[in-house]
Parts: sequence; structure tokens; C-alpha cells
Amino acid sequence: MFKILSICSLIVLCSSVNLSAQLNTNIQKKHSTKNNKKMSVRSITQNSSEVQVTTANYDDIGKILNSIDVSFSPYNPNETPQMLFLNCGSETVVKSNDIKKFVESGGTLYASDLTNDLLEEAFEGMFKFTTNGKKGEVEAEIVDYELKNILGEEMEVHFDLGNWAVLHDIKKGKVLMRDRQTQLPLMVAVPYGRGRIYYTCFHNHLQPSEKEQDLLKLLVAKQVADLVEQPLSDTAREMGIDISKIKNRSTF
Repeated sequence: MFKILSICSLIVLCSSVNLSAQLNTNIQKKHSTKNNKKMSVRSITQNSSEVQVTTANYDDIGKILNSIDVSFSPYNPNETPQMLFLNCGSETVVKSNDIKKFVESGGTLYASDLTNDLLEEAFEGMFKFTTNGKKGEVEAEIVDYELKNILGEEMEVHFDLGNWAVLHDIKKGKVLMRDRQTQLPLMVAVPYGRGRIYYTCFHNHLQPSEKEQDLLKLLVAKQVADLVEQPLSDTAREMGIDISKIKNRSTF
């Protein structure tokens, strides 16, 4: 009798493991199928199922998306969008294993400021943080060529709250912007699996400057540009972002 029960338990266990593995495989296949299709700027930005956002708190990236007419829907872990935006301090429950699988299978993740613990848990060894940033202004150096070509070489970034997450290093990837004084990264793009993580130490706070808003709009456009594999300037124009106006503002 004991042997029969043990065998039955083993069969149930194996079935559960196989079912879980099959579900993960199906998610990856679904994302893979979507990524293998030729994507366009419009197919991503005008389809709310392709862009998901967690609830706002200290950060409200949804306002930036609305300002450039990008359609989006609330985060749903059972769906596979192309882009997922994690607001700083959001009350939306996001599991580290879910976003790890999302990026591994080809998704593009945007995260800001106090999502740092979630990122360290999900992408072990990829980011090195401390949480001791001070309130105030930071002189930032724009390193990324495409962003620099539009915004100029430097800008002032305002941190409206203290204890923001200070990013010390990334295991691999590209620094897009850094603190001119400390040379520490302020904005990065990190490849992981078949996807990519964009992280910024600052966020869309209550009273962002025009240039900060321009930067965040362009960062969204840069993520879309990577997905459709075309230059940032072309993508931004397709999204209705006035590059000439931003360049003019950046000269003052």
C-alpha cells in the first residue's frame, strides 16, 4: 500500500513539474513568436496590450506615456507585452521571477529608483546599488550618442526626495547618463537573455523640468527604437516627438 501511494505521489509531483515547465515554455514561445514578427512603432505604441505599467506612486511614467500618445494597460503577469514599465514605489505586486522570465524571453523592462531591490533579486549580480542618494540637483553627463545628439552633453537632474537608489555598477550593458562629479551611472541599458532592462535613478516626479520630461520621452522612444531596430531620431519622429523643438530647448 505504501509503495502504491509513493508511486502515485511521484506521478503527481512529476505531472506538476511538467505542467509548470510547459507553462513557462508556452510563455517563452508566445513571446518568441511575437518578437519574430516584424514590429513597427505603431504596432507597439498604439496597442495597449503591448505596453503595461504598474500603478503610480513616487514615479508616474504613465504621464510621460500619455504625453506622447502611447497606449498602455495595467500590469498583468499572465500576459506578455513587449514593454513593461515599473514605477518607483508602486503598490502593484510584481514578482522577481516573473520579470526575470519576461526579460529573458525578449521583453523590454523599464524601472526607476526604488525598484532596485526587485532588480537585484530578479537579475542577480547584474546591478550593484546602495540607497543613500541625497535630495537636490545633480549635474549629469549624457553619454549615449543618440541622446547626446538631441539633448546636448549635459543637463541638471532634480531629485525631489532623499535616499534614492544609487547605482554603483552594472555587470554588463551600457551607461546612457552618469553623474558628472562621481561618474556613477544615472541611466543604463542592460541586456539580459533575449531582452533588455532600462534603469534610471531618477523618475517623473511632481514638477519635472522640461528637459527632464524630454529625456524621459526620448528614453521611452529609445526602448521602442531598440525593439523595431531603427535609429532613435526616426522612432521619436514617428511617435510625434518634436526633435527640433527639443534641440532648441537644449541650447538654452
